[in-house]
Amino acid sequence: MFYERRGVAAVEFVLIAPVIIGLLMSVAEIGITAMRYFTADHLLRSISAYALYNPPPNLNDLSTYLVDKLPPNTTVQICGDKLPATGQQCVLPTAAPRSLLFSTVFFVTPIIYDAGCRAGCTVTYLERFQ
Repeated sequence: MFYERRGVAAVEFVLIAPVIIGLLMSVAEIGITAMRYFTADHLLRSISAYALYNPPPNLNDLSTYLVDKLPPNTTVQICGDKLPATGQQCVLPTAAPRSLLFSTVFFVTPIIYDAGCRAGCTVTYLERFQ
């Protein structure tokens, strides 16, 4: 007995294609988010390397230090001996700065999985360098 086999591949494709496309889109979404995260990390490390080799000329006026070197949505706090609690400002140093607290913001728009942010998420990346 021979069965009609025409069209079987098309039916299999219709059943498997959504799964494969969903997996590919998920990998793309994770890759885009990871790329933005690593870009933010590299950005803050580059700025901190610049700050390490170009210390502030005047410790009494730290308000303009690195301001012209920072990209948009990036801030720097110059900390003394004590680190701030979460959400608070650094205590300005009286001697040489002990650490720099950098933060930057990047935006992630989900492709498939909204995870609570269908219109997009703003992610703040914060890192301290000594």
